[in-house]
Amino acid sequence: MAELELYGNANEPPFPCEALAISLSWVPEYIAQLTPRRGRNLYQARLYDTLINIILVFARARTSALFANREINVARSFVRRLNSLLVSLPNASHHTLEIVERSHATFFIVCKNSPRFIWKYPLSHREVGLNLDFAAAGHFGFKTKAISARIFEITGGNHISIFNQAVYLDYADMPKVRKFCERQTALFNSTMVRLKLPYRFSLHWWNSKDTSEEVARVMANDQPPSTEWWEANYLFIKELPHDAAFCKKDSPFQEYWRVLRLLYEFILSLHPSLNFPIPVEYSEELEALFRAVEQSMQSGMPSAALYTLVEQRVSEIEIDHDALRRKGENEIAAIRRSDLSCFIKWQFERMMVRRKRSQLQYSVIERWPAEGDQKWNPIWRDSFPSKKGLWRIFLNERCR
Repeated sequence: MAELELYGNANEPPFPCEALAISLSWVPEYIAQLTPRRGRNLYQARLYDTLINIILVFARARTSALFANREINVARSFVRRLNSLLVSLPNASHHTLEIVERSHATFFIVCKNSPRFIWKYPLSHREVGLNLDFAAAGHFGFKTKAISARIFEITGGNHISIFNQAVYLDYADMPKVRKFCERQTALFNSTMVRLKLPYRFSLHWWNSKDTSEEVARVMANDQPPSTEWWEANYLFIKELPHDAAFCKKDSPFQEYWRVLRLLYEFILSLHPSLNFPIPVEYSEELEALFRAVEQSMQSGMPSAALYTLVEQRVSEIEIDHDALRRKGENEIAAIRRSDLSCFIKWQFERMMVRRKRSQLQYSVIERWPAEGDQKWNPIWRDSFPSKKGLWRIFLNERCR
């Protein structure tokens, strides 16, 4: 549990991972059925991120997680199923989940008895970061020299970001930040092992300019990099905004370096067409090629044969980005709540329960820019739908 492993708080009741493991055997199929195109569809990748994070909060490996309202209906259904498992066990109802709306476009998932979650309204950027277990709470955006700590779920053929925070180097004690993030990643992995679920995680550090330049320099070299470099950067050689991948940490990259460079160069050739808005769903044909390359490397296909196959396939692939954008226009828009509604709900919570709860405070670092104290008021890009989207929201609300 995060309370003990990250914050040293031994006062919370232990979470019954082993007792619940058998009862959670339905979860992988449930998630797979909801997100079959998560490797090439941005909204399904976001939903996958939501469901994985709900499991982590459910098992108390995270204090809370924050999502866009697009996923709120699926989240409610998933939370109900998970809570029903907890109330069926003796002395486990303490850990039941709650959905908390704190802005017009987002919601938190949190344990209803969390001693650390900040229940107030409105929240500052730093308070949001504390709720989300950020090592650098109060650091957001990239207005100064910064890097981001990213935790990816790496099971299967996709690398989906499930945790991402900015760290301002001028305000951070990086050894402490790195150690905290490493413990966090280890906790996520051990939690899934204890729950007997297949999901696994990997921590990577990204600097938007330096990392891209470093990857480009290495990929231009005929000689493969060191194993250390590969393990730190293999996720970043696929510079596309979608999550399907053609290599893994354990891919035999040295043997297939020519193949990897060929795919990297092909991806770069797609960039001029990837103007905003980014297509919601990407090419199924390209995803199939990625899968074939990854599987061929794992099966030991001769490098020269795979190179020839990939060279032929990339010459045949034609991607119509405009058609993909039009296809994405039919996606259901996000549900946008009113700030007044969120405020009224918070006032009701405050009168009924929240004022009785103490909030434990812990921060890995004690310095943050002044922007961290500003009021948090998120504006999501997909929070302002078209007329068609508004009509769908109306119908969705009527059916809730």
